[in-house]
Amino acid sequence: MGSSLCAAMYEAGLIEGKDNNRFAPNDQVTRAEAVTLLLRLAHYQAGN
Repeated sequence: MGSSLCAAMYEAGLIEGKDNNRFAPNDQVTRAEAVTLLLRLAHYQAGN
């Protein structure tokens, strides 16, 4: 389920991955990354 969720979020433009489009789901998330994701989610929901 995790990889399909990542793929859907990537296709929706919500996540970009780490360097070279590598996803690292077990890495710690920085505050900046968390805020970026929350803002993208809010913008995505407002558009739908």
